Amino acid sequence: MATPDAAMEKLALRWSKLARTSKIVPLGEAQEDGTDTMYQIQLSSLTKVPVPKSLLDKVDGSSKTYKLQMHINATLFHVKKGAFFGNTWTGKREDVEGSNLTREKGGDARWNGKPAVVCSLQLPKSYACIFHTKANLADVRLAAELVLTVTDVRGEIRGEEYGICWGLLPLVATKTVADFSKKAEDMTKAPLFAGTPRLLLFLGTDESALTKQKGAQLAGAAFKFVSLKQSKVDSGVLDLLNANELVG
Repeated sequence: MATPDAAMEKLALRWSKLARTSKIVPLGEAQEDGTDTMYQIQLSSLTKVPVPKSLLDKVDGSSKTYKLQMHINATLFHVKKGAFFGNTWTGKREDVEGSNLTREKGGDARWNGKPAVVCSLQLPKSYACIFHTKANLADVRLAAELVLTVTDVRGEIRGEEYGICWGLLPLVATKTVADFSKKAEDMTKAPLFAGTPRLLLFLGTDESALTKQKGAQLAGAAFKFVSLKQSKVDSGVLDLLNANELVG
């Protein structure tokens, strides 16, 4: 008889296979006359995020039975068409520990009605994805969601995985990868929201409409990132990657 972990692993493999073999959703004929351009999105950090206290309690125990990991799920969203397109990219799960977790003292933060601790989370310097598209980048946003997962010491999921918050990231590639200095002033900030990016299907990308939703915008919370243009890309590389598909 298969163990629960083995069953979860098989299910994950089935979803991964489905993602690899599914047809990428096209943008339609209106985009066919655009110039195919490659971009890179470098994700840096999330600040003032309400992390459920129950998750932190599990990893604070002296037994060290569990670990807390974080990753980013991201999907492209077209402003004018009001639709997600391409694929959903799942970034690598990274351990949440003292080196990349900062907790703020005091306060009575809540997450989904439960006690929470306001934290800042630092992503590795290499946390990035690339994609190429013919779409006008001014019409494209990246819906990026922070996911926290409780695992055992072997890294196997222990039944707890939460979408904590998400950000709507404008992709304004004013610099190339070669010009990027990795300085703080080169980074862009975007507000973070509670719930899931599915809210975009109902409200679109109008930030004023999003912030009017009760409890949607997290006070002071922000996603720090940068979007860059790949200035020199061999045509063979573009042929190897599906258009509008985020790749880590």
